[in-house]
Amino acid sequence: MIVVSVVVIGPEDPLADGLANTLTAAGIKVFGPTKAAAQVEASKAWAEDFMVHQGVPTASYSTFTDPQQAKDFIKKGSWSGYVVKASGLVAGKGVVVAESPASAMEAVDFFLQQTGRIPPKQVAQKEKQKFLFSNLVIYTGEGVGSCRHYQ
Repeated sequence: MIVVSVVVIGPEDPLADGLANTLTAAGIKVFGPTKAAAQVEASKAWAEDFMVHQGVPTASYSTFTDPQQAKDFIKKGSWSGYVVKASGLVAGKGVVVAESPASAMEAVDFFLQQTGRIPPKQVAQKEKQKFLFSNLVIYTGEGVGSCRHYQ
């Protein structure tokens, strides 16, 4: 008989689907966020709204379900850079940083062509962030480990 003491969930899909919740309810320890907490990665629109609500600095943005409305929003902007995001899980291919309105509008079309449908929501925003740093610290009860990610 195999006894599972802890499960580390890596892929985003099972996290967004609530696997951590299911395993925890079955009494299995889990390293990974709950379904609710996984929304930070699973929904770019939700993450942007959360940051605004919590006062976390973020770029000006808007969310769209209609590709033409996204393009109209992009045309109205006069920014030094644009970011177009497909809100939802798209295997790490859901963000395009564009230097011009034309290439930002191409990104809207790219997401439509990539999936055969418009993503449930798209986020278009002014490019603001030039550097992203994540730090994950793990305390085991006996020591501390750290993992860093730079973009």
